[in-house]
Amino acid sequence: MLAVTKTLLKQKYAWPFQKSPLPMRRHFVNTKDDIMCSLDHLVLTVKDLNKSINFYQTYLGMRYVRFGNKENYRHALHFGNTKINLHLQGHEIEPKAQNALPGSQDLCFIVSRDIYELKKRLEIDNIKIIEGPVERTGANGPILSIYCRDPDMNLIELSNYNKKILHFVITVKSNEQRQKKILLEKYQLVIILHINEDI
Repeated sequence: MLAVTKTLLKQKYAWPFQKSPLPMRRHFVNTKDDIMCSLDHLVLTVKDLNKSINFYQTYLGMRYVRFGNKENYRHALHFGNTKINLHLQGHEIEPKAQNALPGSQDLCFIVSRDIYELKKRLEIDNIKIIEGPVERTGANGPILSIYCRDPDMNLIELSNYNKKILHFVITVKSNEQRQKKILLEKYQLVIILHINEDI
C-alpha cells in the first residue's frame, strides 16, 4: 500500500504536493550533485539607510550591525543564521548587481510569531498589509503569509509554516482493507487512503 501511495503521489504531485507537468524530484534528499547548503546573505540597495534599518529592526525584530573600518562603515541586518547587507543607492559596494535598484526585491521571511498576531501588531503600527493571511507554498511545504512593503517598496512576505494538518484523499482499489493512514511527520501531512472496490 505504501508503494501504491508513493506511486500516486509521484504521478499527481510535485513536492510539496502541487500539480506540476515536471517530473518529481524530492529536493530534500541529498545527492552527490548537491552544491548549495544555505543562503548566507543577500543585499538590498536602499534610498535611506536610517529608514530601512528602523523598519527591519523595529517592526521585524532584526538586529542591526555596523562593520568594516571607520572610513567606510558597512551596514547589515542579522536574523537567525542569515543577514541582509544594506547598500546606499549611489554608494554601492563593488562588485554589485547589474541593476541594483531600491524597490526591486520580493522577499519571504519565516517568522516565529503567529501570523495573525503579527498582522494585528503591524496594523497597529500603521504598516499597511497588502494581502493576507493567505496560503502559499514555501521551500519546505505549505505556509500562511501576509504581505507588506518596506520603505523602498520592496515586497515583503512574512510567513508561518502551516500548522494545520492537510488531508489528501486518494482513492485506490484494494480487497484487503478499507482505510489506512500514513503520517509524514516532516510535512505534517496525513494521507487518508480510502478503498473503493467499485473502481
